[in-house]
Amino acid sequence: MITFVRTAVIMPGKLADAMTFNQQVTKLLRDKFDLDVHASTPVGGNPHRMAWTTSYSSLAEFDAMSIKINADADYQKLIAAHVSTVVPGSVHDELWRSV
Repeated sequence: MITFVRTAVIMPGKLADAMTFNQQVTKLLRDKFDLDVHASTPVGGNPHRMAWTTSYSSLAEFDAMSIKINADADYQKLIAAHVSTVVPGSVHDELWRSV
């Protein structure tokens, strides 16, 4: 099992925009790609962060889905519409393997 975790820092004053983005991107990924994606905010630490997690059966499945999502015009349009919501350079991706 592979778990993908993407985190990002929210720009000051953009918390409401970030929550809207969270709802929109989660809905798009669930509806269009049938992904079980979970959006989260931290309980401690910097409260102006958000995270998304999804799980895959293998790295190959993750890779194939990543290619599909990144090539999708609706996804790219949504990202472009909310680019000012996230601190530039703050998006961080991690892959975790179940043990």
